[in-house]
This record gives sequence, C-alpha cells and structure tokens, in this order.
Amino acid sequence: MINIQLIGKMESCSISYNVHPVLYPEIKENGFGICAKIAYNYLNPLHLIEWFEYQKMMGVDMVLISLQSLNKDAYKVLRYYEREGITTIISFPNDMPGKLDRGFTLQQWHYHQSSHDEQVAVYSCKEFLQGFAFVAIIDFDEIIVNDRFSKYTHILMSEILPLYPDASAFTLNVSFFITDWGVSGVEPLITSKYIRRTCPLAYRYKNIYMPNRTETIDTHRIWPKNGYLRVSLQSHNIILHHYRDCNKLDMFPGDCMSYPKYTDNKMIKIMPKLYARVVATKKRCKL
Repeated sequence: MINIQLIGKMESCSISYNVHPVLYPEIKENGFGICAKIAYNYLNPLHLIEWFEYQKMMGVDMVLISLQSLNKDAYKVLRYYEREGITTIISFPNDMPGKLDRGFTLQQWHYHQSSHDEQVAVYSCKEFLQGFAFVAIIDFDEIIVNDRFSKYTHILMSEILPLYPDASAFTLNVSFFITDWGVSGVEPLITSKYIRRTCPLAYRYKNIYMPNRTETIDTHRIWPKNGYLRVSLQSHNIILHHYRDCNKLDMFPGDCMSYPKYTDNKMIKIMPKLYARVVATKKRCKL
C-alpha cells in the first residue's frame, strides 16, 4: 500500500485531493523513542534546547512531535533537531471538513477537545514508533533521571528488564520541581536552577513501554498484550522529574507553596556538560 485517500460520504474516489502516503515505521531493535505528544502555543526555546540536549546525552534515538501552532523561536529549535535527525515532526491536526476551535490557546483551552487531540497524538506515536525497543510518553517539562545518568536503553536492558522479564511497560514515580518555590540551585538551566522537589509520587505517573508487548496506550495508562505486565518502579533509582508552577498542579489538594520540600542535587552533577551543549546549540540556532 502506497497512498490512502480521505473523502466525504458522497464524494468520488476519482478526485485527487486529500491523498496521503502510507508511512511504514522505522525498525530500531534496541532503539529508544520519546512520544512528546503535541507542541503548541508557546514553548521556551532555551528550555527546549536543554530538554533535547539532555535526551541526546541519555541516548534517545527519536522524538516524535505532533505540531500545532507554535512560537517562532521554538519552531526554529524543533527544525534544528529535525535536521539533526533526532526528531520527527508530523503536522497535526489534519484538515477536516467544517470549522473547529481546537482550544490550544491560553485564553481558550477546551479540556475535552484538547484531551481528544492529545490522544490522537499518542496513537500516532504508537504507530510511528512501533519498531523501537522502548518508548517513553513524556512532555517537554519532564525528564527521566537515574542516579548514575546511564543511557536509558542501557539501564533498561542491563538492570531493569532482567528483573522483570515479563514486563510490557515500566511506570515511573514523579517528583515535581515547583518553580514557584524560587531558585534553589544554579542558574541558568532549569534543571539545575530548581533543585527542590516534592516527594516521589506514585499516582501521577508516566510510562516507558515496549511496543511489541503492548496492546494500546494513552498518556498515563498501558494495556499489555496477553502474558505481559505493567511494572511500577517505585523502589528503583529511575524517576521522572517534572518542572512546573503551582497553577498547573491541579492534581494536588491545598496550597502548593506549603508542601514539604526536599533538596535533590542530581542534575547539578551534569550541569557544566549540559550547559556547554545548550550554549553551543543556541549559537547554531542563532537565538
């Protein structure tokens, strides 16, 4: 199969518009992919560079992004990494009949439509990245961290998978590094600037899944194929760091500013190396 055509109910297949090529997934037997879902509205370009450079240090092979409307400098950064070959950008959403406000602006955010579009992006990841060994579904304000900063595939294949040979996915606890708590580390990188966090939380999790062992997925949940299990890594040293402000912590009860604070210095250890990479890339992007 080479092409597929989308047509309306009363339209003829002989017309030539809305023809799309069928894309077959790249096979990366030991590859690690990231589903970053949707890039939209405004993304800080320097934070985006920091995020990508960290993923490169961790051995990520591909980041898949569904592109909505985006600020100019962030778009420039994404195109830079696309040329490098570490990211694939797909247009989203596809043109459909009628007019629909998709609600991705700060002033108009429609929960149900946005959640629907996010799930479409996750399903796209499932298809595009099905030839990879491992795929993580995380956002641009999240990074996966382990104590030794081993590359993702190495720590999964040498340490975690041997312990759980029937796993289809690994669920990570999340520590929130809340920016409203103020600067507690070393500027200018966001990962070394904010080093105070919440305790690891098991109920606000993200996953690393294995496509060949997984039936279907959404942003937070995994449905394994028969014979496989989703494993929660609550006692392992691999965890998700999530950087955000109090206004976005709607999953927490009470006043975010009063939560217990814990100091976590792990990202300070690699700050000089990561910062050098960010500065070099910023220069290449002419930002």
